Formats: sequence, structure tokens, C-alpha cells
Amino acid sequence: MAQLYAVESGPRIDLIKAVKPSFSYLWVGTNYQLQLSGDLNTWTNHGAAFIATNSNMIYPQYWDVDNWNQLFFRLLSVP
Repeated sequence: MAQLYAVESGPRIDLIKAVKPSFSYLWVGTNYQLQLSGDLNTWTNHGAAFIATNSNMIYPQYWDVDNWNQLFFRLLSVP
């Protein structure tokens, strides 16, 4: 006797590993540039420089860290 199996195909939820940088001890009125690196040797500017309006800030973007072997962030004060 054979049995039939129904396979449900509905919405699926997957989770990604993500990071969202936050900064503290910023100097209000100072221009900052966020930079990213995969090797600590080559750094790339991310987004436009911004002026700190508070001493603490949460960056408005997430990074999917599953796509990186290593991911490093740094924040530079720029003129």
C-alpha cells in the first residue's frame, strides 16, 4: 500500500548574523568617517562623513557578517 505525503510550501524564516555598530565618546561637532576592512590593511570609506550631534550614536545600517571571513570597523575624525 503506497502513502502520499503532502509537502507544505509556505513562508520561510531565515536568520542572518548581522552587526550594527554603535559609537560612544564622540566629540559633538566633530566630523567622522566610518571605514571597513576585511584584513586590517585595506580600509574603505563607508557612506558619507557625518557630524556628531551627540556623544553616542548607533549607525543606521546592519552588515550581514555571514558574507565576510573577517570584518573590521574603525571611525576616523576627518576635517
